[in-house]
Amino acid sequence: MKYAVKSEKITMPFPVWQMGFAARTEKSIGVNDDLYVTALLIGEDRPLLLLSYDLLYADVVFSEKMRKELSERFGIDGDSIVFFYTHTHGALGIKAADGDISLGSTVYSDDERKEINSNYIELVREKTIDVTEACIGSMFKGRLSCYRGQSRFGVSRRHPTPEGGVLWKPYDCDKARDNDLEVMQLRDEGGAVRGIIWSYACHPTSCGPSNLMITADYPGAVRVMLKRDFPEAEIMFLQGCGADIKPRSSGRDGRFVSLNTDEMYEGSKPVYKDILTTLGSEPHNTLRENPSIKVDEIRLHSEYYPRSWWEKTANDEKEPQYRRNSASAALKKIDSGELKPYMIFRMTCIRFAPDFFMITLPCEVLSAIGKRIKSLFPFPIITCAYTNYSLCYIPDRKALLQGGYEAETFLNAGTTGPFVPEVDDIIVGHAADMIQNSEIREDRI
Repeated sequence: MKYAVKSEKITMPFPVWQMGFAARTEKSIGVNDDLYVTALLIGEDRPLLLLSYDLLYADVVFSEKMRKELSERFGIDGDSIVFFYTHTHGALGIKAADGDISLGSTVYSDDERKEINSNYIELVREKTIDVTEACIGSMFKGRLSCYRGQSRFGVSRRHPTPEGGVLWKPYDCDKARDNDLEVMQLRDEGGAVRGIIWSYACHPTSCGPSNLMITADYPGAVRVMLKRDFPEAEIMFLQGCGADIKPRSSGRDGRFVSLNTDEMYEGSKPVYKDILTTLGSEPHNTLRENPSIKVDEIRLHSEYYPRSWWEKTANDEKEPQYRRNSASAALKKIDSGELKPYMIFRMTCIRFAPDFFMITLPCEVLSAIGKRIKSLFPFPIITCAYTNYSLCYIPDRKALLQGGYEAETFLNAGTTGPFVPEVDDIIVGHAADMIQNSEIREDRI
């Protein structure tokens, strides 16, 4: 098998309102650690291209435009290109949709949003092309070995109450998080480690709204640590289904706190050590043939809220500003007929081996959904969220019943209301079907 793995810096060269926390009151003042786009190319005849960005997210339009351009430039089948976003809250997200300029703090003027968003989209686009071209021009024969370990680096932020609700506070419970730590090690024919690809389900929110330094958060800290051990290797992080999980180090005395960058680095050491421990175990798989891929778009259905509900939310001064803004945007979509009773959900199934799969999901998927998919099969399955694009949280049935922040972000989904309780059954069932029927479409790439 032939492989290539390369990285390019995508650190923004200007002060910005970092995205992910509405409570920030100032622009960034410097760079703690650089941001990267990292590409992994697998196979020559039917290549699979995985691209991971140190960004909060991107929208559907950016991913689809980028997929089309890469396919046309390099001859890679569009379905064989998957975009991953680490979801760091220490950087930016990007939107390429015409007229959609939501970016960072609401303090931005519209003109400033447009300028920064368009400039950064172009930088990320150029670096994506560069890193893909570099991979195509530097493929080597190698071996990709896959390991599964465990880590309790994360804790749930949904603490159950006796009344059946939830509180936003640390909940250290194995049942409430996904402990699986997935690690792939890429070696060339000479035995040198050329790439470490790892996946874990946890929000990169060690550094909270008080942090004004650009950072990839714990994935960036782990990159620095692993580069010391493997100086010739590129380090690539694939975010898991961890929308309700935060770094353990950010939980103190029954509440979550905002760490500074030094504390974030120290707090990231446990998962770094877990990666090394995992690499010291026996691999469960070594790739021997081109992966096959299956892509489906399904509908996640929603409830119906009348226009009066959206108007009340948009005009209620007690509501957080981000919710009022989202409700106002939804009212415009009602007027234009764009608000739908469903959301399109792009799912990808990658078959690395007959007994080893990856399922990629867009949006912020709660850990219970990823765990349910994996529980249905006796072999390893990597479940990744924040892939291709992100619009909102995807809660499971329990979270919808309990309520809380993760159940309420449908305001950004472009749907007529919250998701129906069966939404996790739809996702899990379709993922299982894709895995069970993966062989019938091996010739797609």
